[in-house]
Order: sequence, then structure tokens, then C-alpha cells
Amino acid sequence: MVRRAALFILASALVILVGCAPGGGPEPPAAIVGGKVVHAASGAPIPGVRIFAVQAGTGSGAIPIGTPEITSDASGNFRIDNAPVGAVDLLVRPATTMNYRPSNVRMTTRAEGEHNVTIRIIPNSVTVTEINIEPDPIEIGSDQVVPFQAAVVASDGGVYYPTWTVEGSIGAIDGDGVFRAGVSGQGFVRATLGSAADTASVSVTECKIEVEPDYVRPTAQSDREYTVNDEGAVEVLVHYHGSASRQDSWSAVSEAGGLVIRDLAISRAALVVVPPERLDDLLTDARIAYAEPNSPVQVRQGQPDQVTPWGIINVRANQAWGSGPGAVHVLAGRPTGAGVKVAIVDTGIDRTHPDLLVAGGYNVINPRAEPIDDNGHGTFAAGIIGARDNEIGIIGVAPEAELYAVKVLKSHGGGDIADVVSGIEWCVQNGMSVINLSLGITSDSVAVKTACDAAWRNGKGAILCAAAGNNEPVVWPGNYGSVISVGGTDSSNNIGAFSSQGPPVELCAPGADVFSTGRGGTYVRNTGTSFSAPHVAGAAALLFSTGRYSDAAHVRQHLRNTAEDLGEPGRDETFGYGKLDLLAAWESLGCADVLR
Repeated sequence: MVRRAALFILASALVILVGCAPGGGPEPPAAIVGGKVVHAASGAPIPGVRIFAVQAGTGSGAIPIGTPEITSDASGNFRIDNAPVGAVDLLVRPATTMNYRPSNVRMTTRAEGEHNVTIRIIPNSVTVTEINIEPDPIEIGSDQVVPFQAAVVASDGGVYYPTWTVEGSIGAIDGDGVFRAGVSGQGFVRATLGSAADTASVSVTECKIEVEPDYVRPTAQSDREYTVNDEGAVEVLVHYHGSASRQDSWSAVSEAGGLVIRDLAISRAALVVVPPERLDDLLTDARIAYAEPNSPVQVRQGQPDQVTPWGIINVRANQAWGSGPGAVHVLAGRPTGAGVKVAIVDTGIDRTHPDLLVAGGYNVINPRAEPIDDNGHGTFAAGIIGARDNEIGIIGVAPEAELYAVKVLKSHGGGDIADVVSGIEWCVQNGMSVINLSLGITSDSVAVKTACDAAWRNGKGAILCAAAGNNEPVVWPGNYGSVISVGGTDSSNNIGAFSSQGPPVELCAPGADVFSTGRGGTYVRNTGTSFSAPHVAGAAALLFSTGRYSDAAHVRQHLRNTAEDLGEPGRDETFGYGKLDLLAAWESLGCADVLR
């Protein structure tokens, strides 16, 4: 009995030993590292440089036998298919006859994906004495983009650029120092050149919400222009401080011979009319907190089988709700905007269009009438957002979103501030999750800002999207921090010649030669940032419908973080954070806080 047990134990041990024998076990995981070797000043490719990949810290002496190595080709390119996984040193060893300094480049590798590194080396005659990286330290959110800069101090005073790598599984960095954050965690961005190196500490959080400021060019009260309307009166927006002083301000209006036309509670204001000769009496009355003219508002202009318009393809919306780049129909289980209320605050919507399903709405101009489109602008915007998947015409960014027509603009595409404020107020009262404002005002309005801020509710309310403007400075309401200002791109991902540019631009989306729904069941083409904003509004609806986000602030930040960075690295005044990319937004969970 004892002998049999001993034999059994011995046999088991033998099996274990055989399973771990060299050549009999699983291969260790390997990483792929590729890139290019270039001159650190000129960027010229350098062929014939040997590169070894070793576990970090093991290459200080002789390079171990069997270490993965490769030699850069005639174009300076290299690719190592079996690099170690984890903390790795790339030992860069030019031949002694090449007159270049060796270098050790530290990085972190993963078993999945390919790691791209631009290795920069310097001549033997140059010594790098110091490298300083900025910013350092930095905290950013998952998916966010940050351009790093490195000041390199060289013995000859020349301008040299380092090799950029990442330590830790926190993201990826390109050869120019542009870092895109991955999952949350702690790590470093490293700049290496010759024997010198510096690191910047990077903390990646799951979602870092950035607060957008107001971009307001204040207009002095004395510079505001008040005009007389067709009835011979001046229309004024009178602001009051809370409900306690509402009656006092209205009394001031009455004593100036005026009349209150409409209360605008969301803006703590009222639309009033006053005789021109009594205007100064009203403006100087201490019972009035602030007054402004009821300025004009204007739109920002420019088949049998179902097709996917180029703009929908360009922002990869059809790859979010469909099966691939050529998708024309919704794939079951993908986000479609279903159940999300989207308001198009515009000229109305042609609710008889066979490609549109209008859930409801409101006519601010004539509350007794349906919000019917007598211009075409609102119908066009509605098609971009939510044209249905119904075998005809086109398909929108969020083809199952609930569309609401809020008519604030007349047949000529114009309106006034009071009507826009009332339209936004209706959206808030009726629980809209997304509000599209493809319109613009050329001067700041306290009433519009207050209404937009109330709708946004510090990120706990609705997403508001507005046209940046065409051939002009960025217009309001896009200048307000509570609103996403959207610029326009063309089919080559260039900024449109028509698109306004400036600090308020937050995102960009297709706006040139856009194809969408027209009045009377037609399909037409249009150009302008009026048609860029609906792409972003549809994208917000699509993300809301996933159920991944607790509020509007997380949806907005996710759209920023996953945008395709165009132009200057990071946010710029031309493209903002970049062009809308819905496939990236669908695939990333960076700001999806409900899943955490």
C-alpha cells in the first residue's frame, strides 16, 4: 500500500516535470514593436541600426543570447514581432562606423496591438545634457489627447527632438509627443535622446469632465440698438432678480407706458413693448435689473432607394448602429437613439415627410398652430439627426430618436430672442435630452444665455448643440459654455471655407454639400454649420440611448474625448477637439460611468 502510493506520487511528479520541460509548455506572450529610426534634428531616416528588445534593466551589460533584434531597413523602418511584454528596454545600437550614439529607450508593451515608436538618435559629436518635459505632472481623463513638449539641451546648441514612449498601461504616444490616454491608472511619458531622459507623471482618470467657459464679448448698455417694430413700439427684454421683484419690474414697464407681452420665466425676464419716447425712462428705472433689445435671430445657411449620406459615413455613425463602413441599415442590438427626445429648435419640421417621424412639438410663433415647416431648414436638420431606417430616402445619425419640432423661426428663416427663449423653455418643461439650435445671434443676450444655462443645468440637463456660424465670428448661443459650438468640415476632413473659427468651437462635423430631407417629401443638398450641429445632436442621442451615461456632462465629454483630432494636436480654434467619430465613441467606455 505504501509502495503503490509512492509510485503514484512519483508518476504525478513526472507528469508535472514533463509538462514544464523546454519546448513542451506554452510560448510566453510576445509584443509587436515597430517604427522608424531617424536623425534627431533633421528627421532623415537612418538604415542599418540594430535594435534589441529586452526586459527592462537587463541590457546594461552584454546583450543576452537569443534577444529579439532587428535592423532598420533602407527607409529606417523596423519591426520586432517577438518583443517581451511589460517593462521593456529597446537597446538602439548603431554600428561603430555609423558615427551615431547608442541609446536605451524604455517603454511598456502589451501582448495585444502594435506599438509604434519613432526612435531618434544623435551624432557622436553631440551630447545631450538635459531634457525637460512639459506638462508635468498632469491628470487627464480616459481617451483625452494631450500634446507634450520636450526642451532638449545639447552641447552644440542645436535643435533636437527626443524619442517618445509611455511607461505603464495608460495610453499611447506618437512620434511628436501627442499622447492619447487609455484606461485609468498611473504612469509616465518618457522622452529619451542619447543617454539623457526625462519623465512626466501622468494620472489617467476614468472621465475628467472639463467645464467650458463662456466666450462673451460684452456689449455696453449704451451700445445696444433698439428698433421700432411695425406697430410703432420698441420690443425690450426686461430682466428681474427672482420672483420677488418681478411685479416691481412689471410696474416699471406699466409706468413707462409699456405692456408685458410674455413672461420668460426660464430667463427671469419678460418681453415687453414700450413707446420709443419712454424707452430711456424704462432703461434707467432702478426696478429693472437689466434690459436688452429683442434682437433678431437667423438660421445659419449655406431618391427611391435608401442611401447613407456621406456625412453619416464620415462620422462613422453607420458603423456604430450598423455592421460596417458600408452599412445602410441598423443592426439589432446597436444604439439608434431610441427613446431619446431630441428637439429641433428651428423653422419647424415637415411631419408629412415619409422619412421622418415627428413625435410632437410646439409652435412658439403661433401656439394655436402645428409647428409646420414653411422654410425647409428645420426639416433638413431633422433628417440629419433622425431620418428613419425604412428602405427609402436616407438614414440619419440616430434613426430611432424621438424628434420634436419647436418652431421659433418664420418662413424667411428669421425670428427673435424672445421666441428662442420660449422654445428652449418648452424643451426644458417637456424633458428634451438633446436640443439642436441651428441658428445664430450676432450679439450677446443675457436672456438666451440664462435659458441655455438652465437647460444644461451644469451637465445634469440637456445637451445643447449650436451652429458656430458661417463666414463670421462664432455666433451666439455657441459662445456660451453650456452649448456645444459646432464647426463644419468637408468630405476631405478640411475645415469648410464657410465655417466660423475661434476659441468657442468645440467639435466639428460635416457641413459641406450635406444631403438630407426637404419639404414636400423631397431630398436636397445644403452647406453650412447649421447642418454640422445636427450631426453632433444625433450623436448625443445615440450615446444617451446606450444607457451608459449618468448625465449630459459625461456624454459631452465622451464626444470630445473620442473625436478625431484634426489640425493642431489637442484642442484648437479651427476644429475644436476634432471631428465627430461615432464608432470611436461607441467602442470606448472612457466616460461611460453607469457601467463602472
